[in-house]
Amino acid sequence: MDAYPKIIAGLWQRIAELEKTIADLQEQLEQERRTNARQAAPFRRPENNKVPNDQKKRPGRKPGHEGTHRPVPEHKEILGDDYQGVLVSDCLSTYDPPDCRKHKCIAHHLRAIAEAKKLPEHAESPYLQQWTLLFKVVIVFHRLAVEGSMDASTLSERRDHVERWIDRLLGESLERVGEVRIRNRLLRQREHLLGCLYDLSAEPTNNRAERSLRPAVIARKLSCGNKTDRGRLTWQVLASLAATCGQRGNDLIDYLTNHIPTALSKLMESVALSFSVSGLFFAVSPLPPERHLILFPT
Repeated sequence: MDAYPKIIAGLWQRIAELEKTIADLQEQLEQERRTNARQAAPFRRPENNKVPNDQKKRPGRKPGHEGTHRPVPEHKEILGDDYQGVLVSDCLSTYDPPDCRKHKCIAHHLRAIAEAKKLPEHAESPYLQQWTLLFKVVIVFHRLAVEGSMDASTLSERRDHVERWIDRLLGESLERVGEVRIRNRLLRQREHLLGCLYDLSAEPTNNRAERSLRPAVIARKLSCGNKTDRGRLTWQVLASLAATCGQRGNDLIDYLTNHIPTALSKLMESVALSFSVSGLFFAVSPLPPERHLILFPT
């Protein structure tokens, strides 16, 4: 039995070597495919090489980010098919598809209103000031309800008043471009403007969530991002576990030390690890639980 840890260590080393060999072969095949495609492509005159307007890069976008920013399918993968919570987000259109309760971040609304006030003849706009006052009132109502200073019946009554206030503002006839822009923005998200008053567990803004994400975002930018999907997924899982442990007051290292060996033990007790690569076949029988801990020393 003492030989099992050495066998497993050698097996993982061999797996890593084979993975690298496969990756090198895939890269070589891809380069050959591109070379063949360029050789087979018909000659084009320079004037035909212009990029259509609808395919030009958007200003300010970094190379490699076109069309890959916040893909919609990830929402379903993360939230699942029957998410029971409230999705608090900004007004980016990619957050619209998930079929769940939503609330749009009030901080982002106030920021958009502040930008509209910078336009000529908009600084003293009564319409924009009304929206600013409305959203600040929503934040106060939510805080009072969470603290217990406002009972459920009072909250319901004042929430109905705010709903009528919103309908009146959205129904006004406007001409100034900044006011129209804000009205259209809020009209598209009408159903999700007061989600925090219908479910007090939803915060009025997503500021706390964005602050918790900031360290991961900074680390990603300093490291120039992940080079593979596998690395991206690994970083995503570890960063999420670290943030969750921090919010719950748990130590991340203790959490991983306690859970990873248990998960691996259950996996190896249920099935034998086997794979076939380049004509070679390996099989490892399940080990006793105490032998698994050597893979994850504390």
